[in-house]
Order: sequence, then structure tokens, then C-alpha cells
Amino acid sequence: MFRKMLILSVTLLLVVSVTACKPNRPKGCPKLYPCTLKIIQGGEALEGATVKIFADDPELAKWPIVGRTDANGQVVLMTQTFLGAPLGSYTVTVSKVEEPHVLPPISIEHVEEQFTDKATSPLKLEVVKKMLEPVQFDVGDPQ
Repeated sequence: MFRKMLILSVTLLLVVSVTACKPNRPKGCPKLYPCTLKIIQGGEALEGATVKIFADDPELAKWPIVGRTDANGQVVLMTQTFLGAPLGSYTVTVSKVEEPHVLPPISIEHVEEQFTDKATSPLKLEVVKKMLEPVQFDVGDPQ
């Protein structure tokens, strides 16, 4: 009897600790699928760029999807703070802003303007269930 109680207690403790650490997604948040992109510029990986995707579907448009490129130009997209993106069609924007420590403060954009705005970006993405390889986008020559 003691052994059964001990096993039950340990099992219950594990279940509670695992579910307590798992953040709850907001109500209505769609199912998310892993999605990795690779951003290149001038033939090289673009590090430190902010990548956002904007859904064509108005129902999905309310969920912000964003990420930042690493040293290899790769970005793993996150919907709010959750890994992945919903299935669907998207416009991709890429921006890399540098703010040098000078007065007056100025911002320097390192990506061509067309890629920084969802209204003008030619970059299109289709998120599907099994995206095994990063989807690569080229944002032209360095500014």
C-alpha cells in the first residue's frame, strides 16, 4: 500500500511540475508549427535583423509573429512568446536598425526600404505543417 501511495505521489508531483512550468497560450491562439527562415544580404548571412511576418488572413493577423536573426542569418519565428507560426500565407519584412551613439540621435537602416514595410515587401511565405529546412530570403545588397 505504501509503495502504491509513493508511486502515485511522485507521479502527481511530476504532472503538477510539468504543467505548472508550461505557459498557457491565450484563448483563440491557433495551432503553431515550427518555422525557420534564413535571411541573406549581399550573399552573406544577415545577423541581428528583426523579421516579422504578416498574415494574409485577418483572423491570423492579430497574432504578432516575429524573430531575430542569429550569426547564421537564421531566425526561428515566435507567435507572441510561443514557438512557431500558424499555417497560412504571409508577407515577410526584414529590418536591421543601428543606432550609433551620436548626437543628435539617428537611426541607420541596413536593409533596402522595400523589405522593411509590409505594404511594399516582395517577400512571401507559406507556413506548412512540415517545414524541414529554413526558407531563405535575399534582401539585396547592404545599405
